[in-house]
Amino acid sequence: MKRWFSLCLCVLLFSLMACACQVRQPSPEETLNFPGLSWGMNPEEAFAALDVDQENTQEQTSGSTRSIQYTPDGPMFGLNPAFIQLDFEVSGSRQALTDILAVYEGASPDRVETLRSGLSDRYGPLKDYPILGVGYGPSRSLDPTWKTFDNQDSLVHSYWTSTQVYSDLLTPEESAAYQQLLPEDDRYPSYWDNPAYWELYTEFTPVATIELNCNDNEYYGQYPDGACLIHFSAREFVSLGLKAETLEASPS
Repeated sequence: MKRWFSLCLCVLLFSLMACACQVRQPSPEETLNFPGLSWGMNPEEAFAALDVDQENTQEQTSGSTRSIQYTPDGPMFGLNPAFIQLDFEVSGSRQALTDILAVYEGASPDRVETLRSGLSDRYGPLKDYPILGVGYGPSRSLDPTWKTFDNQDSLVHSYWTSTQVYSDLLTPEESAAYQQLLPEDDRYPSYWDNPAYWELYTEFTPVATIELNCNDNEYYGQYPDGACLIHFSAREFVSLGLKAETLEASPS
């Protein structure tokens, strides 16, 4: 009996330890991660996760961005893409995934609806007026404005925004560091120096966005019947993280 009790106790303790070690994975709606990928992955991690041989890809580098294209084997969001492009920001020895572009040939209404439904199935229904971020006020005043998009009135554009915003992921220390980094790329640093503005910015700016853009654009002459582009992006958030890492690694 004692041996049986000891065995049951061991099983119970093991189960509790296993449960304690499990970390809840964020949902697609929270992060807008491309299927199988996570923001900030390096190329080796990304293509291993996609099970794609990098020898079967094409790539180019422009400035600090390394772009790698591949052709997937099957459908993505209901249709077969012509190709998918992954963009990585290069910062020293680090390369981090910031953007994914999926390009589909043809932009007929039924193809638009197929992609829109496929994206909604994974990332949630379209919001009428998603907030894309916080912008400058009129005449460059310090009163912020909300950058929104009208999903209902657009026939060719649709936006999804991550439910995760900057303040969900940044510690107070990280938030302060990011705030100091933004003025380097902005002509109006007084916006970022304003605590009230920065608080609004971090509370409402999504970590990632998805844009579905379908029109009669031939996409550089490749597709006479138009094209649909799905653009996943967490560029600003990932880029700020890389800059923060670089500063931390720099000798004081």
